Amino acid sequence: MSSIVAFVVEKDVVKVSTPGLQGAPGKSAYQSAVDLGFEGTEEEWLASIGGTSGEVIEGKSAYQSAVDLGFEGTESEWLASLKGDPGDPGADGTTPVKGEDYQDGASAYEVALANGFVGTESEWLASLVGADGQDGSTPIKGEDYQDGASAYEIAVANGFVGTEIEWLASLQGEQGDPGADGTIITVSATAPADPAEGDLWLDIS
Repeated sequence: MSSIVAFVVEKDVVKVSTPGLQGAPGKSAYQSAVDLGFEGTEEEWLASIGGTSGEVIEGKSAYQSAVDLGFEGTESEWLASLKGDPGDPGADGTTPVKGEDYQDGASAYEVALANGFVGTESEWLASLVGADGQDGSTPIKGEDYQDGASAYEIAVANGFVGTEIEWLASLQGEQGDPGADGTIITVSATAPADPAEGDLWLDIS
């Protein structure tokens, strides 16, 4: 370890001082505790320093505080007691008076005058009607439209080969099978004496 020398100057006299010897290390807190009577290891001493957990005390509810202050009744009754009496009815509103409380707004004609229209109200109304549109022209075939292809022409464009009459004939399908014979209905005032399955009759009695 390097020595530290201090020089002090006093009226042309230089005094030289050298550092003193280093003192012995002090005792630890644990050693001081042992000297004062603690018995146990350093870990036990460290554990002994920790305080105990504080006790948690819940505060009283508003209802409990009310009971302490003299309220008598259940919590529901206490809650009901917190509701005040109904207030007095409010005063009736007044009917607004034209000219005092409100004014009519400007009409559309008055707005038009304010925006520069010159003329009577009838003239202004007439000015709102637009001019008649132009009459439409009759379309001319070949200029304005073309006839579409006929069904026969479409069939030819899709591969049919033959005249229009042949095409019309091709639209007719083959003749179907003959239908079953109809059922004969016998009109009688009474049922048949010996009806068979499939017989029909009308009871007109």
